[in-house]
Amino acid sequence: MAPTLDDKVVIVTGGGRGLGRAMAGALAAAGARVGLLALEKPEVETVAHEIAATGGTALPVALDLCDPDACAAAVERMRGHFGAPHGLVNNAGIDARFNDPKQYFLRPPFYEVSVESWRAVIDVNLNAPYYMARAAAPHLVAQGWGRIVNVTTSYGTMQRKGYSPYGMTKAGLETGTMIWARDLDGTGVIVNVLVPGGAADTAIIPEPAGFGRRAPDFPFLDPSVMRAPILWLMSAASDGVTMRRFLGRDWDPSLPPADAAAKAGHPAGWAVPPGQEGRGHKPRT
Repeated sequence: MAPTLDDKVVIVTGGGRGLGRAMAGALAAAGARVGLLALEKPEVETVAHEIAATGGTALPVALDLCDPDACAAAVERMRGHFGAPHGLVNNAGIDARFNDPKQYFLRPPFYEVSVESWRAVIDVNLNAPYYMARAAAPHLVAQGWGRIVNVTTSYGTMQRKGYSPYGMTKAGLETGTMIWARDLDGTGVIVNVLVPGGAADTAIIPEPAGFGRRAPDFPFLDPSVMRAPILWLMSAASDGVTMRRFLGRDWDPSLPPADAAAKAGHPAGWAVPPGQEGRGHKPRT
């Protein structure tokens, strides 16, 4: 049985298309009041209309997620419109080659990536999630309950040749998940990773990239693989589950949600050698 989110307020960045659109629709259908954040106003307005047409509630907000003041203002706008947020989905992301399909398969070495592209990808994929989490976390902590879900990518993509800086930013957000989860330990706020589990049929892979968008040309995942896991992660059913990584591809809807989560979940980040978990510099006295 799908969780109900009737009393929840959830903010989704990149909520105007792709994975964000799928997650926002699922959250709204489960009763959540959803904040849709993205750069392009028409995109989030379209999704808000879709949600309203099916009886859901959503507030579209166009902003530059790379502006920390704009992120803080968006969280305050959500709080004023819906009440304090209960959850944040850091989904927005870009690739350095996103605007040039001809470059998609060239995968230039890091030293050929323009400084402008480098900064743009780091701003959207790494800085923006921090700005949003920084603005939302105090509200989550104050109410003693909350969720932050970061959308990263596959481990292979984080390390693949030619995927700088995209892979680096997603690796940073993955480890950020672990750090934030530890920082929030004991507050009632949990932090997890959710990924499709493979290349998904979204606009980050441009239409004229040179191959078909469906198997057997290429096995794209449908963005709907994110729907069931995000509902579970934003519900009380996931209380106490933190610092985990969930693959939408492996979520089995035929199983009870707790069993599906166990099947699709793994520790976030990377294994740490025994005895090294808490090692760090001691403060000088």
